[in-house]
Amino acid sequence: MSTAFRLLPLLLSLLLLAAVTQLWPSKDADLMGLTGLIGWFNVILLMVLAFFLFRYGLRLLRGKTNQHGASALRAKLVIALVGMLLIPAVLLQGSASYVVNRGLDNWFDVKVENLLGRAMKLAEGLYSRIDQELQHSLLELSNDSTLRAQLAILPLSSNELNTYMNEVVDHYNWESMQLFDRNERLIASIQRGELTPLKADDFTEQARIAMTLGKVTTEVLSKGSREQMVGYAPIIIHQNAIALIRVSVLMPEGLVEHARAVEEDNRSYHELARHRESWGQLFDHLMTLITVFIVLIAGIIALIFARTLTRPVEQLARALAQVSDGDLDVSISGAPQDELGSLVSSFNIMTQKLKSNTQAVADAQRELTQALAESQQGKHILENLLANLQAGVLLLNEEGHIHLSNLAFAQLLDIEPAILEKIEPDQTLSTVAMPAATARMQLIYHVLEELKSGSESSLQQQLEVPMGHQRRILLVRGVRLSIPEPSGFKGYLLVIDDLTDLAEAQRQQAWLEVARSVAHEIKNPLTPIKLAAERLQRRVQKNRIDPHIFEQCAQTIIRQTNRLLRLTSDFSTLASLPKPRCSHVVATVFIDELIDLYAAYPRVCVQQPTTSWDCFCDEDQVRQVLINLMDNALAATQANRDAVRMYMAHDDGMTLFHIEDDGTGIHHDNATVIFDSYFSTKAEGSGLGLSISSRIAKEHDGELVLLSAQQPTHFCLRIPNHSR
Repeated sequence: MSTAFRLLPLLLSLLLLAAVTQLWPSKDADLMGLTGLIGWFNVILLMVLAFFLFRYGLRLLRGKTNQHGASALRAKLVIALVGMLLIPAVLLQGSASYVVNRGLDNWFDVKVENLLGRAMKLAEGLYSRIDQELQHSLLELSNDSTLRAQLAILPLSSNELNTYMNEVVDHYNWESMQLFDRNERLIASIQRGELTPLKADDFTEQARIAMTLGKVTTEVLSKGSREQMVGYAPIIIHQNAIALIRVSVLMPEGLVEHARAVEEDNRSYHELARHRESWGQLFDHLMTLITVFIVLIAGIIALIFARTLTRPVEQLARALAQVSDGDLDVSISGAPQDELGSLVSSFNIMTQKLKSNTQAVADAQRELTQALAESQQGKHILENLLANLQAGVLLLNEEGHIHLSNLAFAQLLDIEPAILEKIEPDQTLSTVAMPAATARMQLIYHVLEELKSGSESSLQQQLEVPMGHQRRILLVRGVRLSIPEPSGFKGYLLVIDDLTDLAEAQRQQAWLEVARSVAHEIKNPLTPIKLAAERLQRRVQKNRIDPHIFEQCAQTIIRQTNRLLRLTSDFSTLASLPKPRCSHVVATVFIDELIDLYAAYPRVCVQQPTTSWDCFCDEDQVRQVLINLMDNALAATQANRDAVRMYMAHDDGMTLFHIEDDGTGIHHDNATVIFDSYFSTKAEGSGLGLSISSRIAKEHDGELVLLSAQQPTHFCLRIPNHSR
């Protein structure tokens, strides 16, 4: 592990401590307020993170991690994963803080404050003008000699008084005018544009004040949805108030309401302006808290992932160290069910074979040395030993002459042992006359030539050797020999292992995967068949069989059955998903079918488009994708019976199928892997539905995308309208 990497946790802890000093709440901060609490919480979290990073950095410097590289790999994975999330998170936080603070500065600009002040002055000025004009008019009217003369004559002349009051109302453009005597009784009343009400308005407290003080007063009252200004003016003769004039003027619509709203907005604006800095600090602390939580969650997930990933690597490193020390009794248990688990299993198989082969080769080498020392008798003993080996052995001298071979070599290459016995000592692989096995021997000869011409002392190749109507997979390993005295033998040793059974097992596993895909493809058409049958069953039970509905259900069952026949035929011949057979299809056909299929589900809403158009697709495959998406949406909303919506549109030469549901949604960790094969969050799910749907969309030159993981969960299938 490099020194820079060992120092990285210590540097990160120092950076966190520097961030703590920047986020430390000031002395005048409201420690019990929300900003203070979040600030202290951020400080505590950062200090805890700094402590653990500093502790881990000291462990790295002291070299207390294991020596097999797993700890360093685990740390690198965690730092890499957290770093990939931390860098954009910090950039996002900085950008958001800058935008918010800049927005606050613009919002609380002097221009905004001046604008609110001018609006207040404008509203107050308009209100004051109306009030002053009304008071001035009332003062003139209360001193009018004509009105005083009519009131002084008893009994009062109603016609003359009403005529005069109508002229006054028209002159001043008032809404109404009423005249009361000193005993608060109505003398006369004029209502402009309306019939005069039979019952006079109540004598208000403001009117009594005007009578008592002998002054003109005004007040604002509501009339329906509008405000009106009401003025009171006493008529004083010989220092006694003998009557009271009450007039009303309609205010401009919404004036008082708007004036009060402007006043309230002005008050709220200044209140917010006083707390502008606190809002900015609160936002910064909240963003820091969110970033820290994201880093903590990402670190925990990354640590779990790194531990899961590096544990088999650590076990393999330790086991390889033991093997390099000569200990072949190594076996790794508890292998995970993934790619690394298969690697561990292969390692266990390798060590077992290596142990058996090493033991066999060691025995053979020991016997071979003794046999060579004892000339021909030793050779026969060596041949007997080699004959018991499962691996084929071929020994050649430096010139390429065949020195010896065992029975397994003849069996692996399907050569008669009697033919091998007839090979002369001076014959090489290229000159051996074996008409029945010439091609197979030539493959071995090419491996030998490559070993002879190469600079390495060993070579390993995998060959596919034809055996009649079958092919056998052989692993050929060659090594250059240079045995010191007393034998002084120099040449080449070829060891051949049969891997046919292992390859067959791998092919069987691949066919199992294909079988799972076939099962999933067959499952999709069964859903509309089941829905159509259930719909017929409900109609029969209620004795309400509609021939049109019966025909629809029957056509659905026939169509999906034909689809099943097509799928089984395609899979049986191609062992893969059928290629799309595209044609121009009216897009609304899918909407009509889905409306019929899901008519029994009240919470399913399939919207019919206002227009119709064609799309270029395989009708069965697109129907399969839509039904799969609708079934997933129904399953996700089954618990709370949430709503499911489906609608379509077309844009830029593409047909867009939208499927939404208000269910629990998709976790953000799963949003990026939902289209992977065999990924499923349901216990009974195969994990192939969305993967196959995505593949169908791509083969149509379209795409299947997740637009929203939650609130609502929103998928969109894009299919071209024309061939490309």
